[in-house]
Amino acid sequence: MSALRIGLDARLFGRGLGIATYLDGLARALAQRDDVSEVVMLGGGTGSAPGMSCVRGGVSAALADPRLGRRRLADLKLDVVHFCGNIGWLRPGECPHALTVHDAIFLDARGRTMRQIVGRAAMRLLVPRSISAAPVLITVAEATRAHLVRLGSGDRDVFVCPHGAPDDIVPVAGPRTDVLLFAASDPRKGTTLALQIWEEALPRLPAATRLHVLSAAGIAEHDARYAARLARTQVHGRLERSELAVMLGTARALLHTSSAEGFGLPVLEAMTGGTIVVGALSPTARWIAGDALAGDGAPGGAQAPQLADALVAVCRDDELATRLRERGLFRAAGFTWAASAEKHVQAYRVAIGA
Repeated sequence: MSALRIGLDARLFGRGLGIATYLDGLARALAQRDDVSEVVMLGGGTGSAPGMSCVRGGVSAALADPRLGRRRLADLKLDVVHFCGNIGWLRPGECPHALTVHDAIFLDARGRTMRQIVGRAAMRLLVPRSISAAPVLITVAEATRAHLVRLGSGDRDVFVCPHGAPDDIVPVAGPRTDVLLFAASDPRKGTTLALQIWEEALPRLPAATRLHVLSAAGIAEHDARYAARLARTQVHGRLERSELAVMLGTARALLHTSSAEGFGLPVLEAMTGGTIVVGALSPTARWIAGDALAGDGAPGGAQAPQLADALVAVCRDDELATRLRERGLFRAAGFTWAASAEKHVQAYRVAIGA
């Protein structure tokens, strides 16, 4: 088989941690393969690693419509184009393409801000059409495969290509006391529930235990007021990646109360750093955490008292914490970008054959 020249739609590279992590991890893993000649980042990214390049000029038309950008696509000499962010071409072109659909959250969550409302309305229109036009469909977790059926994939085969564990998060030996919470204003993130769990658990937690609320984009005003009233609670804005990696490698637990996720990257990042996951209410988060999860991760067990009990147990019982931490490290080791790249290449070959 000839080595592939792969174009990744990287226009969303700088728009958010999740999609940027996906693009960067996948691109670097693909570029290291013998059956890939080059990875071309289209419209974004850096292309700084060996086997990678970045093309920005003149790709807008090519990524919007394969016929409008026919000449540019011919110049790039790509074997396959991979749309990584839910929306791809709305009609097939001469160049084969694959489409990653992360979730169908936008069908149920209509958005709070005008940007979210408009963006999710556009996705409800464009994602099903993109699915219909794509020769090959990819998703990032087994639990999200059913989402594509809701979006019109029917009985088509879907390649499940999970993310790889990050290589910049390393578990640090020593006492662990802190609890982390990734929070946001979006109601599905469950920030209010997490604060209720923390408040319920506080009287029974060791005196050194603190909650760090991590929110790069800010949290709702009522949650900010709530957090300000709670003892041993600190709200952080956007952190440098290096700071976040240290926190994930030294914390006792991650309180994860999001009810819907495409992949749930914080769960994998936490387990990679030896941080125990408490909660995990979304199907994808439970799929990732498996037997390393503390507490009843099912939505029916989402009431604050039950999850507060689980958090207290993890923070006070060192033997339980050690057992769950080892399970988490073992599970995280099974998620690699090399394995993800292997499955992606399989999907690209099918797209080319189609």
